[in-house]
Amino acid sequence: MIRPLLVAALALVAVGCPPAAPIDTPAQTSPAPPIEPLLQQARAALRQAGISEIRWGLVPYIDADVVNEPYQAIVGHAEARLGVPMSIVVGEDYGAVRQAAVDGSVDIAVLPPYTYVSARAIDDGLYAFATHIAEGSPTYGAYIVVRDDAGVRDVADLRGRSFGFVDPLSTSGWLFPADRLLEAGLHPLRDVRPTFVGAHDDVLDAVIAGELDAGACYSGAIVEARGRNPGASRLRVVAKSRRIPYEAYSARSGFPPIAAEAIGRLLAEISSRTPQGRERLASSLAINGFLPVQDDHYDVVRDVDERVRAAVDPAALSLAATPAPPVDGTPADETP
Repeated sequence: MIRPLLVAALALVAVGCPPAAPIDTPAQTSPAPPIEPLLQQARAALRQAGISEIRWGLVPYIDADVVNEPYQAIVGHAEARLGVPMSIVVGEDYGAVRQAAVDGSVDIAVLPPYTYVSARAIDDGLYAFATHIAEGSPTYGAYIVVRDDAGVRDVADLRGRSFGFVDPLSTSGWLFPADRLLEAGLHPLRDVRPTFVGAHDDVLDAVIAGELDAGACYSGAIVEARGRNPGASRLRVVAKSRRIPYEAYSARSGFPPIAAEAIGRLLAEISSRTPQGRERLASSLAINGFLPVQDDHYDVVRDVDERVRAAVDPAALSLAATPAPPVDGTPADETP
């Protein structure tokens, strides 16, 4: 059974156990070798490294409970097959999970692409070994959305409007939408009035409520919003980004590569092509299966980051993402 784990700056979420194998993978010229010898090598490497429990970290890109639920079965399958206890924590925010991956507080982090790229820039010993497929694709998009009564016909009409981003480390909630605004001739900090909300569902809720004129989110967030907020039917997409690779399943520096390879193979056993896989992916936010990847899978994110950094001063971005201090000394995230 996956045991709970407490990590500094991370919010703990309990886990459960279970299985599952990939979907549309690149053509394979030969069948994969038997997995049991690999699992034996992984167990030995973990023992030699003194690792008796594997800690997973998740980013709260939407509500923490919603993020955690599908990984109960995914991580549970890896735990049962590898025979090593595993635990899951959901971070306080994107930065907390990045820090946990860099400082070794977690062994495996499921990092949004831009969070992975920025973590890798801090610690090049951290490495991606797998990603997932969702809705039948290895990539997704970022959307810029408005309410249908906002009087916004295209991106140019957003000039001077309030705009909700997710987090400065979010790929589809900051980086790619910022790039899309720049393509349209709008600076993402100066030509709109930016607010960093913290999660994709919170951005959409604020747009639906009229608290923000526009916002950025990942492409699947609108469908999810329609299932919980009737006002989501009023959302309209005014711009889409180029395609983005899905999350990097990343091992911390010093984590045995043979163990990461084994976990990647175990993830690849989970697939919506099988009845068992569909059962285990039932609450998986449209995940269909898993693929092995290497670091260069995320070079497209580095290219976009380079363009955005050329236009947006990191200090100005950090300032824009910092909540304004309350006038009465009450912490910004608390109400009197």
